[in-house]
Amino acid sequence: MPDPEHSAYFDGWYWQDPTVTDQGSHIEGIGRPRVEASFVPTTVNRMIRVADAASVATMRHLSDRTEWGIHAGPSTGTGVFSAIRILLGMNDGHQLGSVATVMCDPGDRYTNEYYNDAWLADQKIAYKPWYATIKDFFENGVWAPPTSVPPTPRPTTAMWNM
Repeated sequence: MPDPEHSAYFDGWYWQDPTVTDQGSHIEGIGRPRVEASFVPTTVNRMIRVADAASVATMRHLSDRTEWGIHAGPSTGTGVFSAIRILLGMNDGHQLGSVATVMCDPGDRYTNEYYNDAWLADQKIAYKPWYATIKDFFENGVWAPPTSVPPTPRPTTAMWNM
């Protein structure tokens, strides 16, 4: 389960504590400030926290690839970024398999927000360093996270949690 930064779900799942709160994410529709009563943490075997900047970079790269015909929204960026992280872990572990994600929101609603560099700057979402990483991954299969962000450990098993 991908979860954007500043969402309460990751910590609620990790600590098995439904009372955990956070400020809530910029990523509309999925990053909540509190764990909802409908969330059943025992049904989740893995969670991946995704930085808002990485979500935005991924959605923007998907949209920039006009041959793909995907005009993605930010929660789609979160899901695709998480799928990339799982693929990297599978590759490192020499595992074969398939990875699926849900492309859940079109980008049409976000022209004045996530597709607006001035709005992103006001929100302090610096997506451009992550954009280069995402672009390089899709074009060359190379994963080189920005040096300006703390390194995130790569999955080592199919049930790895970050």
